[in-house]
Amino acid sequence: MDEEERDEDEWIPLARAAKHFPGRPHVATLYRWSTRGVNGRRLLTALIGGRRFTHHGWIRQFIDNGGPPTAPSPHTSSKQRPGVEEAQRELRRLGL
Repeated sequence: MDEEERDEDEWIPLARAAKHFPGRPHVATLYRWSTRGVNGRRLLTALIGGRRFTHHGWIRQFIDNGGPPTAPSPHTSSKQRPGVEEAQRELRRLGL
């Protein structure tokens, strides 16, 4: 088994999994994605020895199936909001 195959099967503690996501979300975000989900999707995890783990395949599946939301940051300025809201309406109209 080569190095890349081993990495694919390796369990990753959720506390360290953020580095495998674009933008490196906070660990609390990963826990939320695994328990409550986001937009009807959940990050798959396993509880092993009292710790929560995921692995590369589940991370890839979560991202490939729509991944984390792309909503605007709550810090979006009031000048930007109308444009963001218009873009979101257009995306909904297109079914995205």
